[in-house]
Amino acid sequence: MIAALVACLAFGAQEPEAPSAAALISKMLAHYSGLKSLTGTIRLTTRVASSEQVLVTTVQFKKPSLVFIRQAYDSGEGRSWLVVSDGRRFSYPVPPNLPLTAEERLVEAVTQNGVVNTCQDIYAASSASLKDRSAPLDIAFGRLTDLRFLRNQWVTLRWLGQQSYRDRTVDAIGGDWREYGRAPASGTYRMLISKDSDLVLYELAGREAVGDPARGILVPLLVTSTWEVDLHPNAETDDSLFKL
Repeated sequence: MIAALVACLAFGAQEPEAPSAAALISKMLAHYSGLKSLTGTIRLTTRVASSEQVLVTTVQFKKPSLVFIRQAYDSGEGRSWLVVSDGRRFSYPVPPNLPLTAEERLVEAVTQNGVVNTCQDIYAASSASLKDRSAPLDIAFGRLTDLRFLRNQWVTLRWLGQQSYRDRTVDAIGGDWREYGRAPASGTYRMLISKDSDLVLYELAGREAVGDPARGILVPLLVTSTWEVDLHPNAETDDSLFKL
């Protein structure tokens, strides 16, 4: 699996510094590969003009099939999003493309047609129902399909130097970003990786069409999304959370 992750980072468009940047990313992805368990939080801050919104993801999983993902605004207002598997069944919110109410939930068996769905399978089935399907969350679960998709979003790759982040020395990597494989670049990305290969921050910035209620039109504004990452590979889980 680790070899596949490294091969997955065979970038086409690279800056002169890219080989070291690619090696840092490959090592970080390998750090989250083949885990028996994981716990942690991902804090997303979205900034548009002078407004700011924070969404907190609490995540943990334990092989083969125990999963817990909860997303909620730090203000405590509004709805929350929950994915949970107790090893026998897993439950998740109704995806946006289904004609059901947001309050309804889907429940599936973990074992289907004699095949046991793994933590990664459960994440794949339920992630479209989450409020924030993020790069850090994809990296945490480590599905090769998701990692390849991320690789294709990073148009260019540059090592931006070392800096201090929350009392840790980290390597900064960044470049141009696109929404999917062959799309034109539409923004920039930046990530911070610790000396222990922890992903500690991921950030996207680009202009998006945002509704202006006063004028009733769409206005192109700079949107910055910053994910502060605090994930713990192979950590002890709180098994009381794996309950439907």
